[in-house]
Amino acid sequence: MYRPYAYEKYPLEMYQKCALVIKRVDSFLEGMNLERGEKLNLLFYVAMYSVCTALKSVKPKRTTIGSLDVTLLTDELLEEVFQVVLSQYKHLGGGDKVAKGPQLAQELKASLIQEFGQKKKPPKPNLT
Repeated sequence: MYRPYAYEKYPLEMYQKCALVIKRVDSFLEGMNLERGEKLNLLFYVAMYSVCTALKSVKPKRTTIGSLDVTLLTDELLEEVFQVVLSQYKHLGGGDKVAKGPQLAQELKASLIQEFGQKKKPPKPNLT
């Protein structure tokens, strides 16, 4: 039985947008006078947080990411996001251990939930 690869299940546009987002954030971070290691540690967190901020969503759908207008990632938005990510990163101690551990992502997700809310799950039906 044929099982599709992950890339076949998701919209092709999503991969293109993700590449453009990473390129945009990388270019922005180049101007931030960061050490190479710190830039690499922050790149994906800034990218993730900036996409969520631009789309005003804690967990955007893949199709929504695929239709993202990358011009929404302005220098102003990236600067604001960078400050949030950098603050949390440093608060947790910075470095590779923080960047590769789960706590920074959890803290950033909590910030996104606080800013944009979280969709409430419908109540489970009472089957009694």
